[in-house]
Parts: sequence; C-alpha cells; structure tokens
Amino acid sequence: MSYKKSTQKDEEELKQYTKAKATVESEPSTDVKGLQKELGSSFTQFAMGDESYRKRVLKGDYAAKKLKYGWLYDQPIQADVS
Repeated sequence: MSYKKSTQKDEEELKQYTKAKATVESEPSTDVKGLQKELGSSFTQFAMGDESYRKRVLKGDYAAKKLKYGWLYDQPIQADVS
C-alpha cells in the first residue's frame, strides 16, 4: 500500500477547513433566512428533502452552504417565519 505525501496545498486546505469547521461549531447558525431567499419557492421542498436531494439541488455549493447554515443530516430544516 502506498501513501501520497501531503503537499503544501493539501495542508493549507486542511487548515482552512478546520478553521471554518471550528467557527461553525463554536457559533452554530440557525438563521436560514438567506437560504430561504436563495431558494425562493423551492425552499419548502428542499427543507423537507433528504441529503441526496439537497446535494442535487445545491451541487458544488452544498458543502459551503451546509457549513454556513448548519442543518443536520436528513433532518427537516426549520423555516424562519419571522
């Protein structure tokens, strides 16, 4: 079995990911107003959908939005109606 030696870029990406994850965990965000505005009328279906549906809808932005808005895996997203 061979292992790839990590490059400087790999280490930098890991540091950025770790920093972003720590920020999200220390300051959990439950504000989905931005997500509601982005998705518009399809928000209700997105909020009730499973993770595979959410990944298909958001495509490349999935990981960033999940970190930003902090929804739980396969759990309905609570709409902010205020």
